Amino acid sequence: MIAKFYNCAPAGDPGRKEQLPRELRALVKSGPRVLGLCEAIGYDLPELEGYTLIRDTSRPGRANIAAYVEKQGRDLTDVRWHDLDQTWSRTEHPGTHPARSWLEFFLDGDQFIIGHQPPKGTDNVLASQREGVELVVDLMAPWITHGNGRGKNRRRMALADWNRRRYEF
Repeated sequence: MIAKFYNCAPAGDPGRKEQLPRELRALVKSGPRVLGLCEAIGYDLPELEGYTLIRDTSRPGRANIAAYVEKQGRDLTDVRWHDLDQTWSRTEHPGTHPARSWLEFFLDGDQFIIGHQPPKGTDNVLASQREGVELVVDLMAPWITHGNGRGKNRRRMALADWNRRRYEF
């Protein structure tokens, strides 16, 4: 199973908005089943041949995340958004950063979770990152049987910008 994850980078640079579609097309050339994205907010994501785009821009946390899912012969089910509660002071300018959201779906019975953890160095880093980790742990628990009901026997993949290195908690 090939899946990829890509941080699109903040959309403030106009040249970045022109470059991103070329990068996305290059990323799917090897034929991943899933291409998960973060930092997607502010971009008009292109249609990619052979892929379904999962996106919801109804709130900032959701607009930050997206996924391209291979179409041909695939069974895409149970697309769900998980909206978190923790916020933190912005690092780039005054204000409060909106809470994150995570995307979950099943593709051919396999569970995929796409997300973006809050950055280190914020005033609420432990609580905000813990919230995301606890969500992923709960969603991947082997006794949970939503999706195709396969519980402990289903394959799972969590793709995210974790904003941490191993053992950094």
